[in-house]
Amino acid sequence: MKTINYIVIVLQSIFFLSACSNEQTIGDNEGKVPLEISVVGGSERAVIGGNTLPSRSYFGIYGVSDKMEDGITADIQNLSVYYEGTCRLAKKVLLDDETISLKAYYPYSTNSKDGIVSINILDQVDFLYGKSVDSKGNLGYVNRRFPKATIAFKHALSCLTFKMKHTSEYGEDFVLNCISFAQLHASAQFDVFAQKLILGELDELSFPVDVLVTKEYVSFSLLVMPTEGSEFFPESMTLRKSTFEEYQVELPKGVWKAGQEYTYEIVFGDAETDVSNTNIRLWKPVTELEMEVTDNDIAN
Repeated sequence: MKTINYIVIVLQSIFFLSACSNEQTIGDNEGKVPLEISVVGGSERAVIGGNTLPSRSYFGIYGVSDKMEDGITADIQNLSVYYEGTCRLAKKVLLDDETISLKAYYPYSTNSKDGIVSINILDQVDFLYGKSVDSKGNLGYVNRRFPKATIAFKHALSCLTFKMKHTSEYGEDFVLNCISFAQLHASAQFDVFAQKLILGELDELSFPVDVLVTKEYVSFSLLVMPTEGSEFFPESMTLRKSTFEEYQVELPKGVWKAGQEYTYEIVFGDAETDVSNTNIRLWKPVTELEMEVTDNDIAN
């Protein structure tokens, strides 16, 4: 009988401890509401393809609070978000009365620390950055009363689109296999908190391409670091054929701005090189550069 009573007492003790544990968990989360995220904007260029963030992709978010000494909230430090039409956080984030804003970037990197993300232009990844916004596009905030965050993305890089063809007088079709610049920024760091690109060192940079140039226009694109805020803008670029012939083409002085697309129209012909600024197309059409490339432009 004593043995039975002892077992009952032990079971009651276990139940009591379990109940206390549950009450503690409920007490900690009482009144808190899970964070929800949706995405607007962020339409991507032809370098990736598609009109929105690629389906089945990941982006990263940081939470920013004025109450925290370093500004970073404990639960939202480089938290990955899975996107497939809707957003799913890697872990549940519960909001209380503390008001926070969100800063975001794409694509997600496990190496991001303290809001810094490394970018290498040779990867040709269309890097995006964003923040939580309100209905007017201003910085938006969330807490337990307003748990739904809307993140608007922007492009951090510039896009160069090339339209190429050759004239009948030029000769046969050929393959263009490289475009190079004497000096370009190959790498950069992006500060997610400041929403700012920090450019790296200048270096000679070559982009491999594989384009068959015919008498009909063919188009392709490359991503480059913006030159806005930099003292450097390339004076020329070198086009190399698969036969190792190289053509050096001067570039009109200007600037490549973040989030804009610049279209260069290049015609391989038999006349002198003609470079003009007639209708420069930006991402939402603004810049187009026309050039004619001849044998006179072959680089030594």
